[in-house]
Amino acid sequence: MLVDSTVKASPFFYHDESDAKKLTIKATEEARGLYTCEVSADAPSFFTLQVHGSLNIVDLPKSDPELKGLKRYYRPGMKLKAECISHDSMPAANLSFFINNEQALSQHVWHRVGGGENGSLWTAYSTMQYVVQKHHFVRGKIKIRCSAAIYSIYFRSHERVVEEEGGGTTIAPLPETREAIVFPIHRISFNNGSENGGMSYRTEYREVCILLIFTYVIR
Repeated sequence: MLVDSTVKASPFFYHDESDAKKLTIKATEEARGLYTCEVSADAPSFFTLQVHGSLNIVDLPKSDPELKGLKRYYRPGMKLKAECISHDSMPAANLSFFINNEQALSQHVWHRVGGGENGSLWTAYSTMQYVVQKHHFVRGKIKIRCSAAIYSIYFRSHERVVEEEGGGTTIAPLPETREAIVFPIHRISFNNGSENGGMSYRTEYREVCILLIFTYVIR
């Protein structure tokens, strides 16, 4: 039985690094989409097997998310309003607000995105607004955190602490903390020759078998 397995021509492939078992793709926005690996047997069976994989191209933000609009002191009954901004990424980052490590209620948060015209990058905006209550203060303080995430490869956050007005605290700069998790990803290869017969995802650091979704970061 003969098996026909070929690579069709495309401007998005490194043809000299691709063959019937491996496809090496150029990291461009146009390369995103659904890819299919098809293997067909010769006569008389003409049996055909297909495996599909979705490729996402990602351009990560160059800076941490911004957290703006907070005052230094609040008292119960005051309105707290904060804005989180994550600049220049593809796709736009998903933003989340947390109050004392608990996610803010959806009715207190509004999201929007800007940019994206003519291939430009996206900027994500998120605004949180609620009325401060006594129970929001933990030892006289409230922790406000904004987190930005893109798929499962990028996570960064910006946290600030505000204090209860009249709580007997001394004036000090507003504390800030930042957290970042970014997974390095370089060139990928689709490979239908792995032991499990599926596709594989390659980087310079590791090889992980993936069947459905692939993500690549533009450098």
